[in-house]
Amino acid sequence: MVPHGIIVRSSIPGSTVSQTGPARKLKESKFPPHHSRLTYLPHTPPKPKLSKTMSSFTHATTLLHAHIKTKHKKPSTTTTTTTPLPHNHSPNRRKLISTFLATSTAALLVHGVTSTPQALAQSWGTHSFIKEHFFEPGLSPEDAVARIKQTAEGLHSIREALETMSWRYIMFYIRIKQAYLDQDLRTAFTTLPESRRKEYVKTANELVSNFGEFDRHIRTPKVYESYLYYEKTLKSIDQLVAILA
Repeated sequence: MVPHGIIVRSSIPGSTVSQTGPARKLKESKFPPHHSRLTYLPHTPPKPKLSKTMSSFTHATTLLHAHIKTKHKKPSTTTTTTTPLPHNHSPNRRKLISTFLATSTAALLVHGVTSTPQALAQSWGTHSFIKEHFFEPGLSPEDAVARIKQTAEGLHSIREALETMSWRYIMFYIRIKQAYLDQDLRTAFTTLPESRRKEYVKTANELVSNFGEFDRHIRTPKVYESYLYYEKTLKSIDQLVAILA
């Protein structure tokens, strides 16, 4: 496009282009048509001002940089708000632990006061067999008789476990009772008069034999034989308690 009202000369001498309006006319030259050329000047748009573009670019970059900074600052604010939380709950935890310790100590003291008469009345236990058997003196004859009676009561109480076939529990229980029974039978023998010692020895041997067979059938396990020797063991120990009475 040639601007309005500009006459442009061609590179060929004698030919000009006139433009006085929207319509363009070409003056005829003296040269033949194949020598004539039209020359149009391209219309270049005006260049934008550099100051405005640079200012807009710097404004956009500053906005972007500020937006990135705000995004990076967000996690730091969350961490500052979350870090003091454990310090706020520390007094509550200390109060909870102190109350728990106080209540447990009080319960232990009450339990110790109430259980002291029972501990004085019973001077044996099944939880320290090795210590009692090797490092402590044996029981007195009266304590041995009392523990034989307790063994008889315990054997009567495992009938329900035998009916439910709780073999491991029964095996563990009779192993503990067998560990004390031999020593208790020998110690209790001294409390009997001469007239009852022969019967006591016979009943004690039957008790030990029936106890061993009962243990053997529990380990298999055999249901019928276990019931059979359980009843025989109960009968023998009841007779022994009757002799010691």
